[in-house]
Amino acid sequence: MDVSFRSVALNKRYPLRISRGEFSGSVNLFASVRSGDLDGLGEAAPGSLIGTDTAESFQAELTSFLEDCPEALDNPHEGWQLARSAEVASCAWAAVDIALWDLLAKRARLPLYRLLGLPRRSVPTSVTVGILPPEVV
Repeated sequence: MDVSFRSVALNKRYPLRISRGEFSGSVNLFASVRSGDLDGLGEAAPGSLIGTDTAESFQAELTSFLEDCPEALDNPHEGWQLARSAEVASCAWAAVDIALWDLLAKRARLPLYRLLGLPRRSVPTSVTVGILPPEVV
């Protein structure tokens, strides 16, 4: 399997202002895991609160780990265990993990929820309300 990474700058239409500061965008890391003619895609969003604060540091950590442990790409379950044992930041591993699950679903020609045996329904979410003037909200 081939793995590639790409950093993408994502800019918010309106900056998010909360008690910790204002955020106008981020640079996220996208991972692509290619097997045959299929690509699995995943994404990770770095942040200073989670220990690895740039897409570049995510990519460096993942590249180093996968050079030492290419078998982590064999399946998502073993990959997660190996990454965890090697103390790869889970927020960084998320990009590869999501890409591996996406690839498995594409191979099976199923939506991921069905591959996992889950019902198709809405899932609980949360929303952060920024500290903005009413005319912006």
